[in-house]
Amino acid sequence: MAHPIIQQLQLAQTKSILPNSNWQRDKGAGWEYLRYRICRPLIKGVFYYFRWRNKPCPWFAPSAVNFLKDWLKQDMVGLEFGSGSSSKFFASRIQKLVSIEHHKGWYTHVHQWMDENGLENIDYRYIAEKSGFEPQAPPHFFDRLQLIEKDYRYKKEFWDYFHVSDEFEDRTFDFILVDGRARVACLLNSLPKLKPGGLMILDNSDRPSYQLAFKVLKDWEHFTCTTGLSDTTFWIKP
Repeated sequence: MAHPIIQQLQLAQTKSILPNSNWQRDKGAGWEYLRYRICRPLIKGVFYYFRWRNKPCPWFAPSAVNFLKDWLKQDMVGLEFGSGSSSKFFASRIQKLVSIEHHKGWYTHVHQWMDENGLENIDYRYIAEKSGFEPQAPPHFFDRLQLIEKDYRYKKEFWDYFHVSDEFEDRTFDFILVDGRARVACLLNSLPKLKPGGLMILDNSDRPSYQLAFKVLKDWEHFTCTTGLSDTTFWIKP
């Protein structure tokens, strides 16, 4: 029997009026590509209407947002890579959120919103990319996960960004959202920081460049929510 969280995610996706599978196709897919091109504007319209009715909320499938509304608890601690509407959504529902942002202008904008709304439970950090940075050795997660360089060419300029989780004790976070830069590196490096039973969340998980996450986490139960155009995958840490 599936984990209760998987069952909740399945139910949320079933209730969605959007497609239950990703409809994106290339031109060689025949009628499936035609379906995608015809339905894409309608799917986007429904998605933006949902966001308007439920703002602020993450740029996830409605099924994922509705699940999180029920799952999140006031005593939880979360980490997110990439900030914005998701920061506002999580901060209002949990005890503490650590939020990492790489873009100075966006960081300033979101920080102003936090100050104006008196949000004091967000540890909000600006960590810029370091152009030209050359590490002396690969990230530690290469050894831990038995990876070699050809498995994953990580973005060296975001070394400090994806290593920010190193300062936290293992099993600190109830969930980790990866929705910023160097996503696979952020996910792989922060795995020990997630509590058993906690959720690793990867947005836009349908992108080909993120498929290493599925390979590494092949033994974790998971479920993918979709809008029909973009996916968000939830993994449960054993």
